[in-house]
Amino acid sequence: MANTFRELIGWKLVFGVSGPDADDRTVSLFRETGARGLILYRRNFRSAEQVKKLISELEEKLGWKLLVCLDHEGGRVVFLGEGVTVFPDNYAFGLLGDAETVRRQGEIEGAELSALGININFSPVCDIIGDTYNPGILSRSYSKSPEAVSRFIKERIRGTQSRGVSATVKHYPGKGHATVDAHLGLPVIQSTLREMEDFHLKPFFAAIEAGVECVMSSHPLYANIDSEVPATFSYKIMTELLRGKYGYKGVIVSDDLEMGALTKYGGAGDAIVKADKAGHDLLLVCHATDAQNRSYHSLLKAYEDGTLDRKLLEKSVERIKTLHAKRPARFEGQLGPLPEGALIARKAAGAAATVLNKGNFDMPVRLAQYAGKKAVLVYPRFADLEETLIWEPEVKELDSWFLSRDFARGFKPELCRVPLNPDDNAVRQAARQLDGAELAVVFVWDAGLFEGWRKVLEAAQSRAKNCVVILLRDFFDARFAAPAVLAATAYGFRKCQLEAVCEKVFKGA
Repeated sequence: MANTFRELIGWKLVFGVSGPDADDRTVSLFRETGARGLILYRRNFRSAEQVKKLISELEEKLGWKLLVCLDHEGGRVVFLGEGVTVFPDNYAFGLLGDAETVRRQGEIEGAELSALGININFSPVCDIIGDTYNPGILSRSYSKSPEAVSRFIKERIRGTQSRGVSATVKHYPGKGHATVDAHLGLPVIQSTLREMEDFHLKPFFAAIEAGVECVMSSHPLYANIDSEVPATFSYKIMTELLRGKYGYKGVIVSDDLEMGALTKYGGAGDAIVKADKAGHDLLLVCHATDAQNRSYHSLLKAYEDGTLDRKLLEKSVERIKTLHAKRPARFEGQLGPLPEGALIARKAAGAAATVLNKGNFDMPVRLAQYAGKKAVLVYPRFADLEETLIWEPEVKELDSWFLSRDFARGFKPELCRVPLNPDDNAVRQAARQLDGAELAVVFVWDAGLFEGWRKVLEAAQSRAKNCVVILLRDFFDARFAAPAVLAATAYGFRKCQLEAVCEKVFKGA
């Protein structure tokens, strides 16, 4: 008997769920829509064993195997706090410049994720960072060089897929030069197709050559390729080019169809139909249950009334089933981070530690010389993102970690903890504390995105006699540092990166 539309559509749906348990609401959502894809986020994690339990119980209650997906890039995109190595951002590996190390990173990630029950990792990022501010990519990119990005992503793919997890390259056809974060709004990219093929698409061509099993699309509008719709909805970009001209035969994955870039084109129900028509196989609706239900019913209606073609649906489902067949195992291998992972993480972070501006300081900066003088340690309140990102326990309270280091022995600064998005009151409080300080050590979260952090940094530079700035999330924040200020970064905020940049600045290591 032929499969019903509901049965076929279910293969294409990838849903996020609201919590860490396979509760009745979650089971009802998957059962009623037939969804066979699950994407995990920070909200689903309590422990490694609990993640395994969530997957096992959900599959048992549904009676079918799920395709379990995760965004696990390393650096700024890590949602699991146990069972995995927390690697630094891709840019750190780009600065290390060793493709063999990147391949080993992929192998370690693949092994760790496979043990947790993950089938698809939405990584690596193929976008090529440019010289213009790009809040959505930044250090998620390996390099400014298409040749370097191509070399690294090929090895990352080969490593990951050799250990039982499908890799996904993103964000096709490349948005490293966007100036708007697609989570917040619609980026418009003016590059021509020729310009994209000569530069931004090169890593995707390398990924196809390396046998990547999934490609994820991007939400920008490429005005000189398809001026009507974002890439997510573009049949020309997703099917005519990716499948036709570039010969990709694997699974095409949408980015989250609830993202802000798509809101002007309608809700998730409209978005999923348009994305399907463009040529996507897996369709991601990652957060709101009502959006997931609307998406399913919109897709079902579009197939039932002939808006979408059943034959294309069947071909898409065959590609997804082929991917399922490649990943038959669940919880394969030993649970827990592999010891070699931490060594690789430190190696890459050490290569990335960089003093961008020496200012008026002699290196290294000896904190002991400020003993008995007014000093202020300014740092972000990581707890503001505790429901979104995993923080390694050692650095969750950044002040305690910093003051416990040997280079800070005897250093007794005033503590100034700043929200991740400081309001005017937080800025005024920081300015009062900084007034008349002999030294300010400022860990800046994201001055490009949050005006409050720019104001805090301005206060530190104008009110403290000496100022050391450690850039965490956005290395483009160096543009806000005054010439007399020491500005340094390891291109990220993970523990290995914090250790590396502080050792560089305060020990000269």
